Amino acid sequence: MDDRFELRQAVLDAQTKAINAGDVPGIMDTFADDVVYKDAFLGQTWRGKSQIARGWAEWLAGVEQRTESCTLTFTSGMNGVSEWVIGGKFRADVPNIAPGMTFAKATHHTWSDIHGVTVLVFDEDNRILSGIDYWDIMKMHRQLGIPLN
Repeated sequence: MDDRFELRQAVLDAQTKAINAGDVPGIMDTFADDVVYKDAFLGQTWRGKSQIARGWAEWLAGVEQRTESCTLTFTSGMNGVSEWVIGGKFRADVPNIAPGMTFAKATHHTWSDIHGVTVLVFDEDNRILSGIDYWDIMKMHRQLGIPLN
């Protein structure tokens, strides 16, 4: 295994620890300054650390997220793919992050065992330069009891 793989897994480990602690500055330490990050299912794109920091702050204000695992499964050059599993509990809606998803109408406010992958590009310092999340939004909706339109 090459050193970059281990360094990049350490970045993901630090990010997971920061997410679980609700530590937005710690999350930001894992991103390059000019990062572009997308959530394919929510249709959101964040550009730069300031947008991502605002997004994480809003998400964590409304959501108690627990990342169960985040494993780098593949790297080639500057690219990588991570697999992750999350769960959590909604305390409030997060309209700027998940427009149109009204969790106040949910019959349950917790979810678990939601699987996803992130396609990543790292910079020379092994920070995340870009990422696109793909995850099982349908499973989350079913667990929350949110009607699917």
